[in-house]
Amino acid sequence: MNDGVARMSLSVARHVRDTLGLSDIPSAIQGRIGSAKGMWIIDVNDDGFEHWIETFPSQRKWVCDDQADPDHRTLEVHSVATELTSASLNLQFLPVLENRAANKQQMREVIASKLVKGLEDELGSQKTAMKGPLQFKSWVTENSSSRFLRVQHGQVPFLGGLPIRDEDAIIFLLDGGFDPRKQRYIQDLSWKIQEKRCEQLKTKLNISVGRSAYIYMVVDFMGVLREGEVHIGFSTKFQAENFSATLLHGTDILVARSPAHFISDIQKVKAVFKPELQALRDVIVFSREGDIPLADKLSGGDYDGDKAWVCWDPDIVDNFVNAEVPPTPDLSKYITRDLTTFKDLEREVLGHTAVNELAVDEMIERSFKFNMRQSYLGICTNYKEKLCYQKNRVDDEASIILSTLLSNLVDQAKQGIVFGQQSWDRLCQELLGQRRSPKDPAYKKDTWTGGEPVHIIDWLKFSIAAPTIERELKALHESMKPSITGPGIAANAEYWDEDLVEYYNDFEAMVALNKSRSSRSLLDGLKDAIAEVFDAWAKAVTKDKSATPYAEKVDAVYQKWCAIKPVFKGRSTLRVDSKVVALLTEPYLSDPELSRWALLKASYAFKLYYMRSGSFIWRMAGRQLQFIKAMVSNGRGGMGVGGPIPIVPSLYAGVGPDKKFVKQFLASLEGSSTGYISDDDDDMEDDT
Repeated sequence: MNDGVARMSLSVARHVRDTLGLSDIPSAIQGRIGSAKGMWIIDVNDDGFEHWIETFPSQRKWVCDDQADPDHRTLEVHSVATELTSASLNLQFLPVLENRAANKQQMREVIASKLVKGLEDELGSQKTAMKGPLQFKSWVTENSSSRFLRVQHGQVPFLGGLPIRDEDAIIFLLDGGFDPRKQRYIQDLSWKIQEKRCEQLKTKLNISVGRSAYIYMVVDFMGVLREGEVHIGFSTKFQAENFSATLLHGTDILVARSPAHFISDIQKVKAVFKPELQALRDVIVFSREGDIPLADKLSGGDYDGDKAWVCWDPDIVDNFVNAEVPPTPDLSKYITRDLTTFKDLEREVLGHTAVNELAVDEMIERSFKFNMRQSYLGICTNYKEKLCYQKNRVDDEASIILSTLLSNLVDQAKQGIVFGQQSWDRLCQELLGQRRSPKDPAYKKDTWTGGEPVHIIDWLKFSIAAPTIERELKALHESMKPSITGPGIAANAEYWDEDLVEYYNDFEAMVALNKSRSSRSLLDGLKDAIAEVFDAWAKAVTKDKSATPYAEKVDAVYQKWCAIKPVFKGRSTLRVDSKVVALLTEPYLSDPELSRWALLKASYAFKLYYMRSGSFIWRMAGRQLQFIKAMVSNGRGGMGVGGPIPIVPSLYAGVGPDKKFVKQFLASLEGSSTGYISDDDDDMEDDT
């Protein structure tokens, strides 16, 4: 009844908190100590003064002398129970939820409404965020997945003059003072991001259920829960969809565990709060009463670190009816087990039991052979999915047979199960009456042909998700259209930016005023050199359809861009004055990226090619254009007072928007700020 879980003292949990730097004492940890692995929960009756951890035979994987080696007395922590958040609905649960619904159409409509709301919130949030640079930076950061690259490189990796990833490029430009409502290039990048996200959403449905979470399963050692009861308490207030509470009491809930193959793999139980178990937070405590443990009903789960999907949304729960666990079909004719022990090998090799190198060698060889056999878990899983889709049934005899087979194959290595091609062919022919593999489900494809979809996943993907995504994309596209008179979010957005040509215009005016033939020669030569690089870009990047990676093409052109130096002849016979060259290149700089020459080159190139370059000008000179924008526009439009603040690459990689600051700052700009500072904000003092 407590397979894989045991207790620990409060003192051990406190030590884990201090060692790992956690904000609170974890009520449960998953880990290993000596030969034992699994979950450990706080003993609710412990006084917390002594270190102790108990283990059970089901946790111990070998005979271990924990007194001989101190490493065997070291607790290795894999994960801990932490603050819970809302979860998404696994697609495997959908056919089971529909099958067990008292009103199947109502269940479909409830799930569809949650899918639509999630898509509208996710896709519509970008349109709302584009009302200002601060909001948009916060949105892009929340939806970015570039942390791994930043950690790997120790900085934000660049390709040419802009960060490699579009999300980082947008943030970089916003940090320089560009406004997403005015700069069309930023909108182009954001549109690409949203299109990519929409393709992912079309492929993988993300049905968020606010009143649900994935929670570690543990058992009631106190024995205060009756059969069909569970205990759930939250470490912090759980807030979602008009729900705000720190515990569940007297509430029907659904519990499930992935993968859900049987219709009994989702169970409705009663959540009750027991004061005796209040120390166990952010876990779901199962009763140990009853003939069949609740965890065992959920895809044969146990307590060694499995998580259950827990849902307390009444629209879903109230319409659900439990199913009994189906009888287990006998598959012994097709599944065999290799139960050979090491002692058996010794007898087989030597004729007696004694530790011998020959027996060890034989064990290693057989282990390799066993584990190198083809696994049929994925093959059988795909076959079952196709067959259930074809029949639109998850409760017939064939699905029960395949579900039983899968529940065995998932522990194939642990149980020594032998199952190969011949066994699979025989099972399909004799028990399923199937020789050919069914066709792939339609929801595996991108488009739907035919009438109204029948299968629930087809219906959600093609009749609900696809139109919603297209509608939201259209709304975003409309919001980005330039509008001189209308109040559109992206009013007057264009590629041109007067601030970016100020640097060149100022230099041009100085050349004209001084009538400097040398400087005129420099500008003429620079124009020709930029044209050569642009031609190289058009040939290598725009027109080249070869398999050469995009990054390699851009980098090759970027090297030509960086090679433009103020040492060429202009249309006159005069060379550029060496003093002018030194003034522009600033040779004392460790990196010439922000020299006067680099800024002049970028500003002039923008003036020449801003409209017909696509991403050329930004990939070549994005770093300089961002710097020019920051120098010229700082202090305008509520962007702050004072010059731009440089930051080194390694620190810039870790910079992110403060959500509380964003919320309070925007409220102050809108005149709706209350001046309220939460308890976890730093103390504020008035400077007078």
